[in-house]
Amino acid sequence: MAYWTLMGLIPLWQGGSLSMAADSDKNSLGCLDPTKVDYSHDYFPEKAVLEYSDEWTITYNNTYKIICNKPKNVTYLLYQCGTEPPASEEGKHHLTLQVPLQNGVAVTSTTQIPPLEHLGVRRQIKAFISTYDDAVSAISSPCLNYLIDESVTDVVDSANLDTYLAANEGMVVFGGPFTNAALPNYMIISESSEKHPKDIYEWQKLFGALFNLEGLSNKVVAESVKRFDCATADAAAAVKAGSTNRTVAWAYYSDYSSGWSVATCDPTFNYYCTYAQHCNANLLHSNEGSIEQWGTKYMNDAEFVEFAKDADHLLYMSNNWNKTYTERKAVLDQLVSVQNKEVFDYMGSGPNAWFEQRISEYDVVLQDFCDVVDMTSSESKHKRQWFRHVFTEPIGSLGTCSDAQVDEPWKTRASSCLATPTAAPVASATLPPTAAPTSSTNNMAIIPSSLIAMGVAFWSFYL
Repeated sequence: MAYWTLMGLIPLWQGGSLSMAADSDKNSLGCLDPTKVDYSHDYFPEKAVLEYSDEWTITYNNTYKIICNKPKNVTYLLYQCGTEPPASEEGKHHLTLQVPLQNGVAVTSTTQIPPLEHLGVRRQIKAFISTYDDAVSAISSPCLNYLIDESVTDVVDSANLDTYLAANEGMVVFGGPFTNAALPNYMIISESSEKHPKDIYEWQKLFGALFNLEGLSNKVVAESVKRFDCATADAAAAVKAGSTNRTVAWAYYSDYSSGWSVATCDPTFNYYCTYAQHCNANLLHSNEGSIEQWGTKYMNDAEFVEFAKDADHLLYMSNNWNKTYTERKAVLDQLVSVQNKEVFDYMGSGPNAWFEQRISEYDVVLQDFCDVVDMTSSESKHKRQWFRHVFTEPIGSLGTCSDAQVDEPWKTRASSCLATPTAAPVASATLPPTAAPTSSTNNMAIIPSSLIAMGVAFWSFYL
């Protein structure tokens, strides 16, 4: 069995199993010699330090650690490979696992791919669980697609999952927020229960704990926070330098619902509201609309024009801009943003990458947003990765991957930031008042109709 770190492939063989002596200031990346274990010794000197997330906890003991998923009220015991799980904890936890994980993981959502890539453990993704026809086509990661093509990572139909797990004993399956937490082998990832992008991304540290990579995950998260705060400070500097606050419409046309879905910031302050706030932009948002589908309100053409006509920029959050503009040119040409060709969609990195990578690249999304609304200082040289200018830029791609690249260290796509990072609130950011909140939260507000038509369960959190 082999273990992969951010620095590349490190096979650790000894008698057919992982074995590595514990470093005094580093977590073990392999199994300890059972005959040399000192149960009074702390084998986890590198610990996950949670600063933002509210929905999970981790506690440490000398030879084991316990993760608690608070929304699901479920716990998982992780004990150092080469030691014995504590008898006092027997029967108390849904899963009891050796760490670093010995038998790989299976992902059920593409959002679970980037956290593993950020830790350099792509090859530990042993299976992608397909829940609908051709679900594998939704994967944007070039390296995971390569591993699938090379039959390193299996694609498993969900209907055959029990049989697959029986043949791959000990594999951990990552479930989503609506997965039954009692299912065997399942560990539930509930990052969607968090609010702020920093809170969400800190679930990265949970993935790190599974591979004893707490030191690396702490570093990765801290660096992303620094970039996010720096972009915030850069936007504040732009205001001081005389930049004008821009107004943004965040919307798309739903073919499925035959109406316009727009941003909602009340009662739930969705992630795009946070980006607008940190970039000192005025985000148009509303809970109103005369069309209703499954408890979600959509605007008709006239309502949308009235709502968005004066916005400086339109962030069109679907993959059907060309079709919509062709069919609704007379409607859209009434918008200032369209007249000035200030329209962007999310396909700068490809048609599906937004759903897979956006959560883990929240700092890059912020830099993109601030660039769109011209809230960057003159020193910033950011190249947008997500928001594509629909009139002049082609649909992007994350590129390709070779065998050698699979094990290369992950590198951020964020631009270098020269501002002085600050986590202080953005006092100049404003959000226009919304209409009175409706009785139901519009959690499906920004779901591309093409995905609904495929029967894929997405939530506004992922968009």
